[in-house]
Amino acid sequence: MSIKDLRAAIFSDKDGKIRVGLKQANTKKRTVYWLSGKRDVLEGTSLIDALQKEGHNHASMTLIDFVENGEDNSWIWNDGKWVKKAGT
Repeated sequence: MSIKDLRAAIFSDKDGKIRVGLKQANTKKRTVYWLSGKRDVLEGTSLIDALQKEGHNHASMTLIDFVENGEDNSWIWNDGKWVKKAGT
């Protein structure tokens, strides 16, 4: 875990005193569908965080066709475009 995986939190302890501390940020999976026909499942606290963890920079955002939440496999690459699978 790195410092980027933490976020500030305000909470009360068992005695009711207000405390400030760090807690692990919630990460979530996202499926990135690229304009090239590639599909990647990334995990991070945000899409930007997930991309950065995989070594992508902000310019790579222009190469994304769309993003689905979670681990998704309901699209196929067909004739240069993403097509929704039948029944999904």
